[in-house]
Amino acid sequence: MKGFLLGFALILCSVLALCFFTDRSQFEFQLLFWVMGYIGYLLICFTKAEKNILPKLVAMAVFIRLIACFSFPVLSDDIYRFVWDGELNLKGISVYEFMPSHIQDSTLQDQQVLFKNLNSKNYFSVYPPVSQMVFAIGAYIGKGIYWKAVFIKLILLFGEIGIIFLIGQMLKAHNKSKQKILFYAYNPLVIIEICGNAHFEGLALLALLTTAYLIYRNKIWLTGFTFVSAVLIKLN
Repeated sequence: MKGFLLGFALILCSVLALCFFTDRSQFEFQLLFWVMGYIGYLLICFTKAEKNILPKLVAMAVFIRLIACFSFPVLSDDIYRFVWDGELNLKGISVYEFMPSHIQDSTLQDQQVLFKNLNSKNYFSVYPPVSQMVFAIGAYIGKGIYWKAVFIKLILLFGEIGIIFLIGQMLKAHNKSKQKILFYAYNPLVIIEICGNAHFEGLALLALLTTAYLIYRNKIWLTGFTFVSAVLIKLN
């Protein structure tokens, strides 16, 4: 149990530092806390867990993700385009027809701040429809850029919970140790990139894993929907 507690503490410190107290220019600082996080990760993954504590370890991994959701993305500026596209969707303006530089001033809430921080001012949106729907939900619920980002990331958190559940079901179906869930649940890169930096690979992975699980359960007729959903979340 000591190995798990130490590993959890190292990963938590790593996530807090990288999500709340760093920026992209601080390479040495980032390297230190990435190394710390992966030391904690290895401690958790290679310490034998009793069955009765495994649900608690999974819940603790979800808790770390929840904390990361309340940070504003500092290692990526894509969030500004997510909010921008979400606001345009709510206004009924096509993100595939108009570049940000085409949009007149005072069309969107916080437009000047968003436009200033965009890394794609002269590009049409590259994000497919399901992602656009998530952007719009976040923009609709949240008040201000920070809260819009938080709600987008909370949706991604639910996707992460779904992935962890599916991994558990697949391990059970193949009579594998459920402790292998921890290889995904505690990976610092996964936690920080999805719930910290609001990237959508996790949501796409959820749809792909669902497709694989449905194939295994011989429910082929549903896989077209889930696979297409993956494509409509993340084109690559």
